[in-house]
Amino acid sequence: MCILHLALTAAPSAQSAGAFETSELVNAAHQLNADDLPRLQARAESGEGRAQVLLGLAYEMGGAGLKPQPPMALSWFLKAADQGIAWAQVWAADFYVSGTDGIERDVKRALALYKSAAERGDAKAPFFVGQIYFYGEGVPADHQEAAAWYRRAKASDIPVLEQMMALTATPCASAFCVGLRQVVAAIMTETANRFIDGWDEARHEWDSTIALPDNERCGLTSADRTNVGDVQNYFCDSAPIADEARGTAMAKQLADAVQQALPAGYSRRERTDMRPGPSTFFELEEFPHVRVTFNVTPGSAQNRVTLLVGP
Repeated sequence: MCILHLALTAAPSAQSAGAFETSELVNAAHQLNADDLPRLQARAESGEGRAQVLLGLAYEMGGAGLKPQPPMALSWFLKAADQGIAWAQVWAADFYVSGTDGIERDVKRALALYKSAAERGDAKAPFFVGQIYFYGEGVPADHQEAAAWYRRAKASDIPVLEQMMALTATPCASAFCVGLRQVVAAIMTETANRFIDGWDEARHEWDSTIALPDNERCGLTSADRTNVGDVQNYFCDSAPIADEARGTAMAKQLADAVQQALPAGYSRRERTDMRPGPSTFFELEEFPHVRVTFNVTPGSAQNRVTLLVGP
């Protein structure tokens, strides 16, 4: 299970208080030994939800002398989930979201589990539902639906919830608006590797699976310019534009579209005294910076309008 998800589910929800508190369960599973397994197995098979969860954690982490076996872990979490235990529903859903050895990724099944956990009072489950709708994983991207689920998660202590609510506070229907907000969110949460396609050795950049409309190429750069580095920036380049006046006008038009897509509060600053060309900067605390530039470098360089999203 990913570290981010473990951190987000660390606090107990209303339904999972006491018997289903993440840190306590993980600690208990770590303390299991081989002699405990027969009794734990018997309790789990008799239908005891906590025992099913502990056995699932033992299979997930490789506790009590067991080797990690994700499919066995998931099978026990699902047994507890079938009893309506919201903690187990969220934990099982994460397996389907991420996929792992022996478990096929199934976002639609994860969505159903998250929704069930939300209906049973889990404070964080609505956020995970919102993320699925925000990124359009297994369902069409719908930022209004995502916003509704984020509002239901307001009782949680998820660190990026306020930013995600701000990103979806205003309507967003165009492909450009939806795509830009997805990129901003991914850079903000350091999960932009979700958009990695293949490494382009000639350019020392990744190709991107998400491309904003009207661009010739969109990609991602790494901090150390290698394919093992962390994602640092997302960019999109237009096709070459020979006419400077046309390129400048296109850059302004793009900057206007960016401003409409970004949350309220972003400052906009124009610079015309810079190279490679006139630039528009967008900044807001706790959000990535966004820059739109038209390259007017003299010589043989191909002039392009570039959109850059970075820390």
